[in-house]
Amino acid sequence: MTRTHPAHPVDASLANAAIFQSLALDDIALIRGCAHEDHFTAGTPIVCEGDPDRRFYVILHGEATVITHGRSAIHLTSGDHFGEIAALGGTTRTATIIAETDVHLLSISHFNLKALLREQPEIALGVIQGLCSIVRDGYSEHGPLAAEAENWVSAFPAPTAPNR
Repeated sequence: MTRTHPAHPVDASLANAAIFQSLALDDIALIRGCAHEDHFTAGTPIVCEGDPDRRFYVILHGEATVITHGRSAIHLTSGDHFGEIAALGGTTRTATIIAETDVHLLSISHFNLKALLREQPEIALGVIQGLCSIVRDGYSEHGPLAAEAENWVSAFPAPTAPNR
C-alpha cells in the first residue's frame, strides 16, 4: 500500500483512525463516500448504552467520553472511533458516548459499512487487520483494556486441584 497526501481534508482523519490505518487513500475515499458528517454540542449524548443505533463514528474534531455501566472509562479525541461493535456485530450499543466539547464526526450506517465491506474485499481485510491491532494493543500491558481484563480475571479464583 502506498499513501500520498489525502485529497480531501476528512480523509486524513479517516486514515489516522486505527481501524483504517492499513488502507490505501483510494479506499479511504470510498469510505468517506458512504459516510456523512454529524455535529454534537458539548454535554450531548452521541449514543447511549443499550440503544439500537448501529452507526459507526470517527471523531473529526472534538473530545468525548466513553461511559460503560455508569462509569467513565475512556477519553476520545480527533481520529478516535467508536461503534464498530454495534455496526459490525449487530448488537445494541455497549457504551454511552458523551460529547465533552463540541464534536464533529463522520458516521457510517451499518448497512452502508457492511455493503462496502462485501463489495471491496481489500477494505474488508484492512478493517479486520485494524480490529486485530486494536484488540492486541488494547490488551497489551499498558493498553486501555489491560486493567479491565485484570479486574475480570481477578474476579474468578483460579481452580484448585482436587485432594486425592
